[in-house]
Amino acid sequence: MRAKGITYDTCFTPGGKSSRPVFDAGAVRREIRMIADDLHCDAVRITGDDPGRLALAARHAADAGLKVWFNVGTDRLDALRHRQCRRLRRCQ
Repeated sequence: MRAKGITYDTCFTPGGKSSRPVFDAGAVRREIRMIADDLHCDAVRITGDDPGRLALAARHAADAGLKVWFNVGTDRLDALRHRQCRRLRRCQ
């Protein structure tokens, strides 16, 4: 399967320092729409280590008609995050 896509960072926290300290739902929606509409992508790889942020970005991406792939931070991947990601995959 071929897709035109880009990576969207929701937040990694290496060493306790966030790669994206501010995470606003409205900004996420606008940025995801730009990926779909302005960049003409049909897919997005959502990265991060916070399940809530991953879910929010994935919902906006699905609403924008994008295929969604996840790249979850393995340094903090526990059973809860694993279950959350499985649930997100089923939504697509």
